[in-house]
Amino acid sequence: MTFQSSQAQPGSDLDQTAFLFAAAVLATALRVIYIPQPVPITRAEMDAVALAIARHGAFANPFPVTMETGPTAFVPPLYPLFISIFMRLFGEAHYFTPLAVATGLVYGLHAVLLPRLSQALLGDQRPGLWAGVTCVAAPVLQWIPHWDALYTAAGLMLFTLLALRLRTAGVWPVPCLCGLAAGLLALLNPSSLFVTAPLLLLAGWRNRRRAPVLAMCLGAMLLTVAPWSIRNRLLVHTLSVKDNFGTALYVSNNDCARPSLIGSLDCHGIYHPFGSMAESRAVRDMGEAAYDRSRLAMALDWIGHHRPAFARLTLWRVVQFWCPSTEYGSYAVACWIVTLAGAWGLLLLRRRNPFFFRLCLAVFAGYPLFYYVVISDVRYRYPILWLSLLAYGYALEAIRGRYANHWLRKDSAGSTAAARRAGT
Repeated sequence: MTFQSSQAQPGSDLDQTAFLFAAAVLATALRVIYIPQPVPITRAEMDAVALAIARHGAFANPFPVTMETGPTAFVPPLYPLFISIFMRLFGEAHYFTPLAVATGLVYGLHAVLLPRLSQALLGDQRPGLWAGVTCVAAPVLQWIPHWDALYTAAGLMLFTLLALRLRTAGVWPVPCLCGLAAGLLALLNPSSLFVTAPLLLLAGWRNRRRAPVLAMCLGAMLLTVAPWSIRNRLLVHTLSVKDNFGTALYVSNNDCARPSLIGSLDCHGIYHPFGSMAESRAVRDMGEAAYDRSRLAMALDWIGHHRPAFARLTLWRVVQFWCPSTEYGSYAVACWIVTLAGAWGLLLLRRRNPFFFRLCLAVFAGYPLFYYVVISDVRYRYPILWLSLLAYGYALEAIRGRYANHWLRKDSAGSTAAARRAGT
């Protein structure tokens, strides 16, 4: 089946967008009320850092349940800063309600961006409409105000619309805007680099001035991230955007670890500084970067002595990244459907849209690598789930088109036969 570009009238397109946005926001609100959340919605490290920003103007103390540990790079800066704005505006006791509303609105934005991305990437908005309607009808994305996943997903979708302009852009200003946006997304979630980098490369490579365009993107991105990295070097003794890889690996691979976060909550409290007084004291005494390096060494030592157990955990986490554990209930089922149908849609797109196919391959190969070796959670895939949703929508549109053509041929044959009978 071959898609033709669909052109909507401005008025009807606006009505469609407004309806899809309102329906998605209402649907997520109803699901929050009536569908039990797989993981309890509780404050975490980002809220703790946001509280320190709101109270003292310091990016510090991500483990308030145990003790204050000082300056931190345990989480990237933008989402805690975003939460702290709500705390300052509405107070520490009342910030959650407006934050929850904002997260619901971002869910609506996610749904309305899908048809636009579908038009830009696939040449037709109909696969995106299928995907957007699915986000309304099914619990594809969990409502999680305490984490950045939905915001990162929406940011990457908007970034894609901007980055596609690199194919015909000059050296200025689009490449600078793309680099700035990629840097900001890295400060929101460093894993976004596994989406922004291949997208910039694939889109910029089509530009006849690819070398200066890509160099401008890279320079703008590095300049955006540099102030935070310098701050981390001076206060936390690391240049990385966040320094929790060793801790995550240590918490995820030990004698009591299970593949998923839900299955490892008790174990998580023993090994993680957020729940363990001994671990948080070690963070305070050693310094956060040194602590993370020490936990990385301990995790690697455990892995070296427990290779079969590590292999089993990793295999389950690979599976659960794409098809989440049944512990996540209806959210897992919706994700399975999107994954399986999206895989078929991606195969259909292999020759019909090489750009989208290559983008998906690059992102799907690089982005999950970190999440394959740490505790699995349904939210980890959200920043790239929109790619699967578009492929899923393409598969549904292919099915619809096939049946539409079948009935069209059948009606045409019936009309021809009737005309012949009338002629005789």
